[in-house]
Amino acid sequence: MLRGAFLLLLAAAGLSGWAWCAAAPSVQRLEPLGLRPGTTSRLTVVGDNLSGAIDLWSSFASEIAVDDREKEVGFNVTVPSDTTPGIGALRFIGTNGASSPHLLLIDPMPAVPSWGTNRSSLAAQAVAVPGAVDAVCAEVRSDYYRFTGKRGQRLTVEVVAQRIASPLDPYLRILDLDRRELAETDDTPGLGSDPRIDFKCPRSGAYLIEVRDTRYGGGPRYRYRLRLGEPLPAPLPFLLKRELAAHTSPLEEPPRLIGRAPSGGPGQCRLVSWPAIIEGSFSKANQRDAYELTVAQGDLLLLSGRTRSLGSPCDLFLQLQTTNGTKIAEANANSADEGMLTNRFNESGPCRLIVEELNGRAGSTLRYEVRLAKAGPGFSLATRRVHRPGSARRTPRLRRADQPDPGRAR
Repeated sequence: MLRGAFLLLLAAAGLSGWAWCAAAPSVQRLEPLGLRPGTTSRLTVVGDNLSGAIDLWSSFASEIAVDDREKEVGFNVTVPSDTTPGIGALRFIGTNGASSPHLLLIDPMPAVPSWGTNRSSLAAQAVAVPGAVDAVCAEVRSDYYRFTGKRGQRLTVEVVAQRIASPLDPYLRILDLDRRELAETDDTPGLGSDPRIDFKCPRSGAYLIEVRDTRYGGGPRYRYRLRLGEPLPAPLPFLLKRELAAHTSPLEEPPRLIGRAPSGGPGQCRLVSWPAIIEGSFSKANQRDAYELTVAQGDLLLLSGRTRSLGSPCDLFLQLQTTNGTKIAEANANSADEGMLTNRFNESGPCRLIVEELNGRAGSTLRYEVRLAKAGPGFSLATRRVHRPGSARRTPRLRRADQPDPGRAR
């Protein structure tokens, strides 16, 4: 009897421990990628550890009900008709906890799923105008679509990917049926790495659209929405329901400094008060724009460049110097950002910011912006030695390489 009671208690403890250790839900994707205001849509959630669906938290106004009629995890989501286009966030809530936020589009345009077989121009999928398609980009492949337009008709063709946190960097082309290129673009100012083309049909008839990743990447995470018709606002607002918006306040835009900076020679620096946004351009080859700012001891300065997201083809080289030209820190633009540099100053006083085009190029289209701001608070990690009574095992301690180990015999 006592043994049976002990085994029952042990089993209960084991089940309790299993439930406590159960992994939190993780959302990989949502289908569809967007919701239409004024309608009720079935939203399918795909991911891991999604059993025991309880609710779906949303950052925007909506009515949500669990729909367990299908094998997939689904919810019926109703978005009010007066909801403006934008980006919203959702979190899956289940018996094992809540997932991280996942972004989706609030879009008045009707959308259909991609066939998934439109990998050639001959198998192009037809798209209505206006209309949209939710698709997944395959690696080293292009997706093709076909639409019909009238001579002189104007329409906007755009891809939404980076704005909903997709890793896809889309490249967009419009072709005629003989695959002659009529328009193309990679990044569009105000849309991050997403492209948009304002297209005027040169004749009546059918046209092709090609979408691919600029680096020929692809996979299940490379999701996007192709839209034909009225464009989305730029930038897309993040949608908050009233009770959340009451706890937020808009960020104040720092002052903008516009105009040509001196070349960075002795005493040739433009004075800058920060935070600020510097706007400039490279009109001469190997141009060096120099700005002087004053910092206080302990200031953590964040420099953020913008070029490609403005539609500018240049790459920034940013360098902080002392007033006598000694390098403090530097950063080059790369594919992950457009020039970013953070530095904490140990002394108060003036310093210089040097801005150059990485390859020394010049031209009317080589524009840039550099935002100067204080970096936000981060976090730190610390370890603590824990002594377990009755245990003779030593807990390892962290020490410098040049610090002697007190436990080693001398």
